[in-house]
Amino acid sequence: MKKWQSINWETGNSDLSKDLGVSMETIRRNRKKYGKGIIPQKSDAQIKQASNQSKIRKGRRIEGLGKKLSSKFLALGENHFSAKNHSLIDPKGRVHEISNLADFVRKNPELFEAKDLGQRLKTNRKGEMTKSTCNSTAMLQEVSSGRKNIWKGWVKA
Repeated sequence: MKKWQSINWETGNSDLSKDLGVSMETIRRNRKKYGKGIIPQKSDAQIKQASNQSKIRKGRRIEGLGKKLSSKFLALGENHFSAKNHSLIDPKGRVHEISNLADFVRKNPELFEAKDLGQRLKTNRKGEMTKSTCNSTAMLQEVSSGRKNIWKGWVKA
């Protein structure tokens, strides 16, 4: 108890962890417990690293290459870099050879119910609500991958 009250809380969590010989989680818990939530500002190097990571997450850079991607690489439709080939049979028995599920759903809304076309909301790790793919795209992915056998008449070909 005395140990935690005499700490210089202006020091970063990793330094405190090393100095005290305890885990980072213990430091975080005690910061919260004793109301010492102020964490020192990040260094310039840490800010630059975080900026680069966010650019990578946004798909503007390939990790390790450090160069911008071409607009062709980020193109929508069949040429999108993460497009995969799928073969599905719709409820009427027609076979669809699809190279990008999200693009297929966008271009063929008449094949799906209106309630399945809106973007879904989901909760991320921080508890914030974020938008996700529409239900049709997600469920067709489940059928195509084999995790689901059938969804509203759609089956894997």
